[in-house]
Amino acid sequence: MGIRNDLNLFAEPEAQYLPRWEELTPEEREMAELQAYADECERQAALADFEDIPEAFWDDSDLDEGEVDAMDIS
Repeated sequence: MGIRNDLNLFAEPEAQYLPRWEELTPEEREMAELQAYADECERQAALADFEDIPEAFWDDSDLDEGEVDAMDIS
């Protein structure tokens, strides 16, 4: 299970407080890889929930649940 060294796992704003990839111990690298993998699995599962809905059941009114008129910019 390898990971590319150029993969920036710490791209979020709070990353400035995290150590660089090269400064991590092998155990820390493995934990970072596992966390990145878990995050990606969670993201893919969330996307799959929407992919299972046939387009015939899509309804623009679902987007209007907040009842905000897009043209009303007052």
